[in-house]
Amino acid sequence: MFHQLDGIIIDEHASLATLLGTLTAFYQKMGFEKVRFKPAFYPYTEPSVDVMVFMESRGKWIEMGGSGIFRPEVTEPLGCHHPVLAWGLGIERLGGWLPGLGAFTRNIPNRLLFQGAGTSGHGVARKVATYWPGLVPNH
Repeated sequence: MFHQLDGIIIDEHASLATLLGTLTAFYQKMGFEKVRFKPAFYPYTEPSVDVMVFMESRGKWIEMGGSGIFRPEVTEPLGCHHPVLAWGLGIERLGGWLPGLGAFTRNIPNRLLFQGAGTSGHGVARKVATYWPGLVPNH
């Protein structure tokens, strides 16, 4: 199982600069002071970029998710004629880098990840909420 946090902004004045500024603020509010972007390819967005943050505790840059501006052929059939900015962040990516949780892999069933992270079965969510209050509701 994979958990993803998605963000979407629809605004007639939205641009790539808006997207990059929003993502920089988003990750800085989670405590990542250094944020950078690299060009990427996603079939439904153009331009597309991957978001990377510098993890001080690891001393390296970590890819956190993808983003871009939806292509008009995706949004116009839905009646949307303004730019649509979008991004996605895998929650497991955050949890995998938190101290005490170790790396996550797609080969481990989700129920085992949660059971292994705490006795209540919600240890991952609790750990994420400890580092980023408000990101995980009700923990």
